[in-house]
Amino acid sequence: MELCGNDAVYSYASAMFVQARIPPEKVQYAVIGTGGCELLATLVSCVVIERVGRRVLLMGGYCLMTCWGSVFTAALCLQSSFPWMPYLAMSCIFAFILSFGIGPAGVTGILATELFDQTARPAAYMVCGVLMWTMLFLVGLGFPFIMEGLSHFLYVPFLCVCVCAAVYTFFFLPETKGKTFLEISEELYRLNFPGWSQSPMWRGPEVVQSTEL
Repeated sequence: MELCGNDAVYSYASAMFVQARIPPEKVQYAVIGTGGCELLATLVSCVVIERVGRRVLLMGGYCLMTCWGSVFTAALCLQSSFPWMPYLAMSCIFAFILSFGIGPAGVTGILATELFDQTARPAAYMVCGVLMWTMLFLVGLGFPFIMEGLSHFLYVPFLCVCVCAAVYTFFFLPETKGKTFLEISEELYRLNFPGWSQSPMWRGPEVVQSTEL
């Protein structure tokens, strides 16, 4: 989630708003608007997550982020050729953040609760937390060098991560909406070990409540 480029968007938003000829004294309010977009998208995700499902929101979010990131890269390359390209790039920033809030931001945090039983859940959350803050540190540290080295193509590495995340979700991540942990475990086992007929060993309670929030 931290390598998909959303935090890098925040780092680059101010420069893009200035490029779009927004008065410098109002750029800070536009940047606050990017945070408002993510908050709005997260609220929408909370409403639709039980209707659409986690898997669809994750894949859809990463696919939309790939789409808007590609348009953003094209707008950066053509911003000197057309006067309206900076406005298109600014729109892509908001669309990218909205896609992130609806998909990965709203779903990723609850997956550890639904994919791991109570025995493994603390370790899973610990690994998730360490990975999240480590990747966030690396992105914040390395993004200025990426921006300097790749110029207009600075988001291509993040787009590759989004594509890989969407493909991984499609092939290996089961849908957890409204299912018991045993059902999720069996589907996860079937997706990751399609050639094996033996079912996973489950040593939990006989009756497991649904994961529906």
